[in-house]
Amino acid sequence: MVARMEALNSVPDNIDPVEAAPLLCAGRTTFGALQNSVAKGGDLVAIHGFGGLGHLGLQFAIKLGFETAVLSRGREKEALARKLGAHHFILSTFLLFYYQWKLGNSVYSSMTLRKV
Repeated sequence: MVARMEALNSVPDNIDPVEAAPLLCAGRTTFGALQNSVAKGGDLVAIHGFGGLGHLGLQFAIKLGFETAVLSRGREKEALARKLGAHHFILSTFLLFYYQWKLGNSVYSSMTLRKV
């Protein structure tokens, strides 16, 4: 296999490779997004979705010094998001209703949040 050096991570000998595998895939994906963004520590970043990638993204963002907002479709994940350190928790269904009210039916199915 050939891989770019900046995409490689070493796994300490005391960690089971099977347990480290998610960090090498999902972890590298989320960390790379934060690392390559224009946002800096103290900026607000949104984690849209709090599943496999989202919970890793939240933890990386907090360790990097970002203010964090988790967007999720239901409150069932709020307790875990808060326990992991999320500064804000926003119901994405609320955002959809808000934009439908504000813009009528011209709401896009996906929105991109960025630093302004």
